[in-house]
Amino acid sequence: MSKYSKMVESNQKASKEKIDCAIRTIKEMLEKEEQLLVCDLVRKTGLSRAFFYKNPTVSKFLNEARQQQEGKAFHQKKKVILDYALERQNELIKIEYEKSQKENKDLKAENEKLKKALKKKEVAFIKGL
Repeated sequence: MSKYSKMVESNQKASKEKIDCAIRTIKEMLEKEEQLLVCDLVRKTGLSRAFFYKNPTVSKFLNEARQQQEGKAFHQKKKVILDYALERQNELIKIEYEKSQKENKDLKAENEKLKKALKKKEVAFIKGL
């Protein structure tokens, strides 16, 4: 086998491995219901953006996978909903905290008032002796 044939075979093998890696990653993202964004695929696979657009096999598979996702709830939408729920919960906790602070202030004032009343009674009791 000539050097050229070996080089071609090696390049074809590397290309096949890249395609397999890209398709495997797309499938994993589909299973996890993550939105298929090329920038995420680039980050997860280490392949270039151009690879996902120019390679006909990968591009076709990516487009088909995106069509499958249409109408489904994506990871991003879930995150927005969870963020809203956490914000609402934080608001409720803040309201409860403010109520507790006001109640604490009122109780301290009442405590001081009762201490003064008790002191007056003690003074009156002592004078009565």
